[in-house]
Amino acid sequence: MIPTALPDAETYRHRFAAFYEELALVYPEVFVDGTRRIGSTFPIAGAGGLDAQTFYMKPILSLVFDDEVVVDLMALARAVQRQGALPDAPRRRLERVPNLRRLLMTATEAAMTLTVQVGRWESGTDLFANVLVNTEAILQISGLTAAVFSAEALEAEPDAGLMDQAAIDALFA
Repeated sequence: MIPTALPDAETYRHRFAAFYEELALVYPEVFVDGTRRIGSTFPIAGAGGLDAQTFYMKPILSLVFDDEVVVDLMALARAVQRQGALPDAPRRRLERVPNLRRLLMTATEAAMTLTVQVGRWESGTDLFANVLVNTEAILQISGLTAAVFSAEALEAEPDAGLMDQAAIDALFA
C-alpha cells in the first residue's frame, strides 16, 4: 500500500545514500582511495557479467516502490530487455497505482543530485539516476506514460537540471 504522505526528494536521497554505504561495505576495494564510485556500469563479480545498474535494479526500485509495484516493473523491464512481447497484466496493474509517476519523478530528482555527491563520497554516483531514468523509459515503451525527458519538456524548462551521459561522465573525468 502506498502511504498517504508521499516521500520527498530528501527522503529518497537518504535512502539512496544508506544503500550506497552498504555497497561500500560489500565492495571496499572500490573506495580505498576515497575518490572512486560505483557507477551504473560497475561490473558485479559473480553476477554473470551484469553491471551494477542491471544487478541492483530491483533493490533500488524497492527503495521507491512497494513490492507489488517492483515485481510488475521488473516483469516489464525483463520483457523490454529481451525484446519480447510486453506482458499485459503488469502494465494494467501499474496503470492503477496511485502516484506512480510522482514517486518516480521525485526519486529521480533525488538521484540526479547524487551524481555530484553521495553521502561521504564527493564524486557521487549515477547508479540510482540511471536505474530510475531507465524505469521511466520502460514505462514509456510499455505505453504507460508520455515522455517526461523529451526534447519538448527540456525546451519548456531548460534549467531542469537534467544531464546527458556525456555531462555526467565529465563530472568524473
